Amino acid sequence: MYDTRLEYPLRASVRGLIRWTLLLGLIHLAMPRAGAGQVPSSVVSGESGGYGYFQGGVLGLDLGALNASLGSAGFPGLDATVPTWGGAGCGVLGRFHLCGAGHGALDPSATTGVTRVSLSGGYGLARAKYEALSVGGLTILPALGLGGGALNLRITDFETPTFGEVLDDPARSSVLSTGWMLLLNAGVALDYRIALTGSDDGSAGGIVAGLEGGYLYAPGETTWTLDDANAVTGGPDLGIQGFYLWISLGGWGRSASR
Repeated sequence: MYDTRLEYPLRASVRGLIRWTLLLGLIHLAMPRAGAGQVPSSVVSGESGGYGYFQGGVLGLDLGALNASLGSAGFPGLDATVPTWGGAGCGVLGRFHLCGAGHGALDPSATTGVTRVSLSGGYGLARAKYEALSVGGLTILPALGLGGGALNLRITDFETPTFGEVLDDPARSSVLSTGWMLLLNAGVALDYRIALTGSDDGSAGGIVAGLEGGYLYAPGETTWTLDDANAVTGGPDLGIQGFYLWISLGGWGRSASR
């Protein structure tokens, strides 16, 4: 039988990435409450601050090789367009935004008869954005990122066995893991800030909403393991790779001008 405790390290890692990256930006949000409603000006050299937000969207995974392998074995294929959710936090240094992001919920699944096939995973990225253009509260930011992630493929048999059948054939569920993989990222973000607080010294804070599109790339070959214990050879290439679209909502803060 499959022991669900094998998935805990991956889930805990993803949750930790999300918590810490959100904290990085949200700690900057306690700002003075004068001058509410001001629209923030463009970032200038020497300005510091930060922002953090929750993110949700979709990622188009390349599942062609995996679905071909599943189909040849009589298993159902998986939908390549998967939802993602998580969060990001950024510190602002002049026109550069240094960020961390963590996403999970890569969980397409399919069932045929008494067999269910599902994919789960997550990833974290260290990212650098550059403020290419800012007009009022609207900002365009090209971004590059580097990080890592992992995927688990779980095959589960829901047929009700007798106790003796389990003893004769205990392998009724299997988890195949890719292990941690290197990820590269390039994208363009469009953020819009609304000022809710501000003061004459230049400090401000408020709400930030954003939209980002880009691409995740997983170089290298896939190394499969069975139940986090045994190496598996001959598996298909599978990476957290494809075009994505994220929607973001959170808060921002800017320190006083120096």
